[in-house]
Amino acid sequence: MEKLEKFKFYAFNLNGGDDTRIPAKLYCQLFGWTMKTESIGHTEVKIAEDLYVIFSRPTENCPVETGTLTFVMDSFPLSLGELFKIDLNTKVSKKYRSYLDHWGNRIWIYLST
Repeated sequence: MEKLEKFKFYAFNLNGGDDTRIPAKLYCQLFGWTMKTESIGHTEVKIAEDLYVIFSRPTENCPVETGTLTFVMDSFPLSLGELFKIDLNTKVSKKYRSYLDHWGNRIWIYLST
């Protein structure tokens, strides 16, 4: 199993409803956070140095549920052992992959390059 120190924690993920900009703006107003990127389906809010909340609209290709975590790595792990299994039901991308733990919690891994 690969060491977790290779992972850089990036974001907590929350369901953003039909328009992710709406909850993101609310949270920014309430807590003084800053919007990094925004669109109807995906909005990132900076809450601290190198730490974000991502509001996403769940779709068939991007199943984001409350409790999803996002990490950044230099490359995709070859194997995460029995801890996380790649979710073959999500869209394959060169920049990110979705994994599931034994309890169904989703772990997104973004490439930093």
